[in-house]
Amino acid sequence: MSEFSNMLERIKLDSIIGYLMYGTEDTEIDNKGTYEERIENAYDKIFKSLENMFPSANKQNEELFEVVMEFSLIHMEVYLEMGVIVGIQVCKNLLHKNLDLPNHVQEMIKKVVSADIKREKVK
Repeated sequence: MSEFSNMLERIKLDSIIGYLMYGTEDTEIDNKGTYEERIENAYDKIFKSLENMFPSANKQNEELFEVVMEFSLIHMEVYLEMGVIVGIQVCKNLLHKNLDLPNHVQEMIKKVVSADIKREKVK
């Protein structure tokens, strides 16, 4: 794979999300389905796990459902806030460096290629 193709592959949203969340671009993120379907599947998965661990637990239990929802809401709020802050910072950096965008892009490409070369030497 050429360096340019490799770079284009790395800038996919899944790669960026994987890098920001897990520190690696190689993380597979299951993003099949709509957002609503993915959230519903996550709830089904956690309740299935809880029901397997604790047979008396079920999704119809209002108290358990509220605890899981509160946990989920706190996480969503934190990640939304982090995402907005990171997004604003990225936009700010792009706007700030927009004065010399062609040179800045070339610098970014050199850094990525250099990092790839170093990583390949370590393997």
